[in-house]
Amino acid sequence: MQVLHILASEGGGAKNLWDPTILGVLTVLSGVVLFCGSTYMLLTTNIGARQGFLVAFCSLTGITMLLGALWLTTNTPLNVPKGRVAQWIPVSEEPTDAIVANLSDSAIQALRSIDSEGTPVPEKGPADSDVLERGELRPAVEAALVKEKTEGPHEVEAGPLVLVCDTCAGDVITNLDELNSYTIGGGTKNLFWHNTQYAAVEFCTRFALDPVFADPSAEIKDAECDPAIAHKFLLLKRDFGSLRLPALFYTLVSGLLLGLGLYAMHIKERSEQRTSAGALTPTNA
Repeated sequence: MQVLHILASEGGGAKNLWDPTILGVLTVLSGVVLFCGSTYMLLTTNIGARQGFLVAFCSLTGITMLLGALWLTTNTPLNVPKGRVAQWIPVSEEPTDAIVANLSDSAIQALRSIDSEGTPVPEKGPADSDVLERGELRPAVEAALVKEKTEGPHEVEAGPLVLVCDTCAGDVITNLDELNSYTIGGGTKNLFWHNTQYAAVEFCTRFALDPVFADPSAEIKDAECDPAIAHKFLLLKRDFGSLRLPALFYTLVSGLLLGLGLYAMHIKERSEQRTSAGALTPTNA
């Protein structure tokens, strides 16, 4: 395997079919042959080919099941298989459903009364608490409404709603005292599922004075909403993601294969016991 890496390093330059595609496949195959193959060969010389294969198979699936259980329960940033991370997303890519002037105009029943029955989202939550803050909703707002300003030849794609949102030409403001945000729903259901969680974020467009009338020597003021553009609400829902789903899949599949391997060993052992008992059964002279 080290020889393969040395040969790959000779080429250098840009990535190609050899590096990393073919090199990666050969590395994985070499690892399987060297580690699993050497273990199987050692067991074969002691307990036979068939029994050695079953023992090696059960050992491998047992280790992968333990690894899957470790990945499933750990909170450390290990380099493990991960699914989608939980995030806030717009309830729809249709602007008439995701952006409303009044919450009562929402097509979702829970959002129509979120301002009275929901929980207000503070600008800054208490320390050492799991209270949702407005800053946690800000990435979803920017991803949906704001088109990033970049320098270079490549155009950055806008969010799904920015091209049709007539109040998003300037910077979007969500953190002023006059703007409100609410959440409703959430929590677990039957231990393994979640109740749908919604959020409504009030936003406005930053007031920008025309440069022709701006005074360069004037004091810079804090951001404020443009009084000529009405405030609106961006409606979001919580995508709880599938962060631990790959680890759960590895654990369940490895456990199933381990059970099949143990069952095969049990069948083989019982068969050998019956054979031995039959060979030693005394017969009448």
